[in-house]
Amino acid sequence: MDSKTEAILDTCVLINFAAIGRIDLLRSHSLHTFVITDHVRDEIKEHYSEQFDAVNAAVEDGTLAEITADQPGELEDFAKLVARRNLGTGECSAIAVAKNRSLALAIDDRRARNHAMAFHSAIVLLSTESLMVSFIQAEVLSVDEADAIKLDWESNHSFKLKFASFSEKL
Repeated sequence: MDSKTEAILDTCVLINFAAIGRIDLLRSHSLHTFVITDHVRDEIKEHYSEQFDAVNAAVEDGTLAEITADQPGELEDFAKLVARRNLGTGECSAIAVAKNRSLALAIDDRRARNHAMAFHSAIVLLSTESLMVSFIQAEVLSVDEADAIKLDWESNHSFKLKFASFSEKL
């Protein structure tokens, strides 16, 4: 029996893995399976066309599941968050679904993380960094492999982590 729980990905975290061609890592997570909302997928199509095919492939092969924020509480919360006009629709839908379905939320943007916690303090937050640490701890990646990914993000994808090596996080 699979004891993994669902976690929802925001656009930023998903794009980090898509940009380096490693969405496959998400399938290997020891604690979670991952879902995205249709709003997150739409954001990727609109703003990250280079990664859109990889995200579609991940949905098609079951690495990711796509869901819709369509329950009454989700729709109400989504509308409240969108009305604030300080988050993208992907962030708003991911936060609304995380709150209403009690899912962990993988999100990197500090402002969005703060909004999520202010909106519902019980949301469990994950990040690209915490996911990478969990891959190392589960021996899916070595520290050297994780550091090579970190370097790729920093050198080629404008994503920076504030430490020299993942060894500092173990």
